[in-house]
Amino acid sequence: MKIVGSYGGIPTGKAGATHQAFENLVIMRAIPNMTVIVPADAVEMKHAVRAYVEYNGLVYLRCIRCETPVIFDKNYKFVWGKGVTLRDGKNITIVSTGMMTPIVLTVADILAEEGISVRLIHLHTIKAIDREILIKAAQETKCILTVENHIIIGGLGGAVAEVLSENEPVLIKRIGIEDMFGESGSLDDLFCKYGLTAENIVKEVKKIINA
Repeated sequence: MKIVGSYGGIPTGKAGATHQAFENLVIMRAIPNMTVIVPADAVEMKHAVRAYVEYNGLVYLRCIRCETPVIFDKNYKFVWGKGVTLRDGKNITIVSTGMMTPIVLTVADILAEEGISVRLIHLHTIKAIDREILIKAAQETKCILTVENHIIIGGLGGAVAEVLSENEPVLIKRIGIEDMFGESGSLDDLFCKYGLTAENIVKEVKKIINA
């Protein structure tokens, strides 16, 4: 069985809470044998759809309803279940998924200008998750920040915390939507309200680094 969800998270225009799926990742992760995919851009989506069609099993593909920057080029290779290291760094690791990955790339560039070395990992597969890339990052950078367009309960942040709490316990900060329902508003206004802007993520990274 293959499922596509097209209203992932905040970007539904002014349709509001009735259309915003803040909790679909945790629901799908809880289904036995379900693979959960969240592409970052159009290039990765194209590759993910091909892999999705060829895969023999349960798959949930999470989509959104807004434009996103293209971050991957024509040479990009989608590897089922494997995370992608977009930046290497030693001070902190930021783990992101879906449309938040282009935003976090901007965050990494801002922090680099201030001398903060960020390792950036994009996880297109939330289940089954790439345990090896997370454990290695935790061992080498000692702290993890997750960023997602989803509630912080049971989505990317929850999945990362599950892996590291059992294998390599480190400080983990989750940025996403708190335990609440959605509401109507512009994309910019809602991202600002929920703390999903590059400016707020930069601020959170500095809090961790300076703690």
